[in-house]
Amino acid sequence: DAERHQYGGDAIGGVIVVDPLKIPVKDTIFGRTIMNSATNGQGGSVTASVLKGYKTGWNWNVQGTFRHMGDLEAPNYVLSNTGVRERDFSAGFGYHGDHQGFSAFYSYYNAEIGILRASHVGNITDLVYSINTGQPTVINDYTHDIAPPKQQVNHHLAKLNYYRDWHSGRLDVQYSFQLNNRLEYDVRRGDNANRAALDLDLATHSVQLDFVSNASRDLRFKTGISGQYQSNVANIDTGVRPLIPNYIKIDVGAYAVSTWDVSDGWLAEAGLRYDFSHIDATKFYLKSRWNERGYTSDFQQFVTGDFGTQWKTNPVFRYHNLAASAGVRYKVASTLNWFLNLSVARRNPNPSELFSDGLHHATGQIELGDLRLRQETSYKASTTLSYASGKLAFEINPYVNRIADFMYLEPNGLEYTIRGAFPVWEYQQVDALLAGIDVTVDYDIVKQLNYHGTFAYVYGQDTNKARPLIDMPPGNWTNAIRFHKKEWSGLVLGIKNEWVLFQNRYPDNDFYADVVLDGNPVPTLVQISRPPKAYNLLHFTSEVDLDVFQNVKTKVAFGVQNILNTNYRDYLNRMRFYANDMGRNFTLQLKFNF
Repeated sequence: DAERHQYGGDAIGGVIVVDPLKIPVKDTIFGRTIMNSATNGQGGSVTASVLKGYKTGWNWNVQGTFRHMGDLEAPNYVLSNTGVRERDFSAGFGYHGDHQGFSAFYSYYNAEIGILRASHVGNITDLVYSINTGQPTVINDYTHDIAPPKQQVNHHLAKLNYYRDWHSGRLDVQYSFQLNNRLEYDVRRGDNANRAALDLDLATHSVQLDFVSNASRDLRFKTGISGQYQSNVANIDTGVRPLIPNYIKIDVGAYAVSTWDVSDGWLAEAGLRYDFSHIDATKFYLKSRWNERGYTSDFQQFVTGDFGTQWKTNPVFRYHNLAASAGVRYKVASTLNWFLNLSVARRNPNPSELFSDGLHHATGQIELGDLRLRQETSYKASTTLSYASGKLAFEINPYVNRIADFMYLEPNGLEYTIRGAFPVWEYQQVDALLAGIDVTVDYDIVKQLNYHGTFAYVYGQDTNKARPLIDMPPGNWTNAIRFHKKEWSGLVLGIKNEWVLFQNRYPDNDFYADVVLDGNPVPTLVQISRPPKAYNLLHFTSEVDLDVFQNVKTKVAFGVQNILNTNYRDYLNRMRFYANDMGRNFTLQLKFNF
């Protein structure tokens, strides 16, 4: 767990690291083509990659993907305007020597993503009806076309890596640049029909230096420094006030982690990280919103100009963060290991949490940030017991996390705009307690038959108001049986059951809104709080190897998701207010390795 300090002090929940495929130092070439098709969405994708290595240590690789999907479908209706277009490409080259090497990598990602049409409702009456009844207000015939509301994303990533090995250690240096252009299109009329309502350019420069010391066999030490410069530019020619304003964000950090083989069976680890963060924004606030938020008395120093109905402001924030962790691992027996970790970490409010002020099209909600948000501080204790012997392996991971000034989004009303009616969600802050457990079990029933099961549960409590936290994932349990017969052309058959329980711990955030009936406003309770009912999904997977082409390994996979075509909604999916989730889906995949 101490290794997470390498990736930022605000990684309160940990990090997932994906390492690129290593190309061997020899004359070789290999590649892969994967073709996917799906009945739900009536589309598919193709991805292909080629990697070439040389015995001199040089290598190169290229990859490309194309994906085209139409509207998804719930069991009883079309989820209108949920198609996807995706095109991406990447290429890289590098050199791997005996003691040093480098790599260069570039990727481009382009996507057009439809946003559920039923999430953009024209008036408050229809919005309340949709939330209270769960029925989508817009259901059109299936189509491959994508219309507003939608997103368009163009993302560039360029990365350079260098490493050098010594007998006593290793140095890694990385520089990366990312440019992300995000366009969101609203349902607009006339000359603005094809004009983006949100246009953001986010540019990020990052530098990371890491050094690993191997001077001692029993004591290993890793340290590093990092820096990041990020600028966000919002296009003011959209005709709509941007959700996120212009800002510059600068981050500088340093860390050190160490592991120590104390004695036979005992290993200790510790980590420490310091970060400094600076945010400098330029934002126009409607005076009505500024007064409504009560900013006049607290943040008048941010006001730099008066533009009639708006204040021009220059919010500046600086944060100092310190994170630390310590843990031990004990090998109880050759088959049993026990881990214990204690950590404290801080997370800064990000620009979205501070400055959001408008419609977030992807979620179909108006989001309001809060300049008063403070850093949240996490005090976490976790332990893991893992066992593996013969046919049985399991891991049990309970944890408890007390978070001071926990930041989250909470609904508090509806707002009618010229673009329609939308629920309003505000960033809030409370002291919170999160406790839970994750369990994984694997058991070989017989040689060819394996069971895999998982269980996860999270308890979230607002300790200030003594009530449950919103958006805590409900308990879930998965059970899967997998049959594998290598002699039968590598045949694999699998069945998986996914059981998601009802989340009966939730806060009451219901509120009243005026709904027009017979021309008269009628106060109506908006039932936005209650989570969806529990659901049980069944999935099937299969694959087999084919001997079709010489020197090409061919694999065919067939699967069915949601076999019983069950109606369900995911509590953590904001689209649950407007429609059911995806229904039955048959998939076919062809994979060629050469």
